[in-house]
Amino acid sequence: MSKYRDRNRESITNHIVDLEGRFFPNDVTAIDNTQNKGHGFTVFRNGVGDFTVTLTDEFLSLISFKVHMQNLAVNADSQAELGDVDLSAKTIDIRIVKKSDGTVVDGAAYDANQSVSFRFSLKQTEVI
Repeated sequence: MSKYRDRNRESITNHIVDLEGRFFPNDVTAIDNTQNKGHGFTVFRNGVGDFTVTLTDEFLSLISFKVHMQNLAVNADSQAELGDVDLSAKTIDIRIVKKSDGTVVDGAAYDANQSVSFRFSLKQTEVI
């Protein structure tokens, strides 16, 4: 069984994979990837409110995405948003910003129970 949820479309040229995951920003420390939920990725903290998701496998293109924060009791003004996408490097950036002004949220503001969830629909290959 595949580690991803495969959605084979009607056409032989479309093989789409849904990669879903969750990580915990915690505070300003490094991401503990053993706590991640999901498969096929790791997360690295680049700096304040800036994270890079590194994909295990190569993909041709990003078809659609959804990123969001869970448990916003501490910082209800926060939201997760997609940053740079570089599939040749197998990386997708996620930023946590304030809804009110778009500035990056300081890592010290994160609650230990907050998490960032994402779902990427990715084109895996031209031919099945």
